[in-house]
Amino acid sequence: MSSELIKASGVGPTSLSSLEEHGFRSLEDLASASVEEVMLVPGFAESRAKQAIASAKAITAESSTTEGKPEIKNSGDKNEEAKVTANIEKKEQATASKKPKATAKAEKKKQAKANKKVKAAAKAEKKQQAKASEKAKAAAKAEKKQQAKASKKAKAAAKAEKKKQAKASKKAKAAAKAEKK
Repeated sequence: MSSELIKASGVGPTSLSSLEEHGFRSLEDLASASVEEVMLVPGFAESRAKQAIASAKAITAESSTTEGKPEIKNSGDKNEEAKVTANIEKKEQATASKKPKATAKAEKKKQAKANKKVKAAAKAEKKQQAKASEKAKAAAKAEKKQQAKASKKAKAAAKAEKKKQAKASKKAKAAAKAEKK
């Protein structure tokens, strides 16, 4: 269990193990994650995910400003101290300006990937709908054909019945005529 992650606001012992199970091993991992990624961890709704990320960012930013700074020896040379301080500030500004660009680039890449998935899903859905439409058309055509066939049979049966009745009527008339004679 990483005691480092527990420093982040909104992270307790239970959520700590969930975070670690989902690949968040350090404050840096949490600070560089998107809200959506953290929301995939059970127990992290949007507000809690934002809170934990913001806290991790603040902690990592705080520790990075104190780490790696050269110690200024008290040489009494104010000019030297000013140069070192200015140099440190320059490096911090350069690092700070690179981070948002890298983060924005990564976010843009994630968004493009997500858009690609959405387009692929929409294309697959459209294809599936086209198949379903073709099946429905084929079924309607087959039904219409079957109805036409049934109608033709019914007409033929009615015609045969009419012929039969006409023949029976003719026989009855002939029999009646023969009986009269």
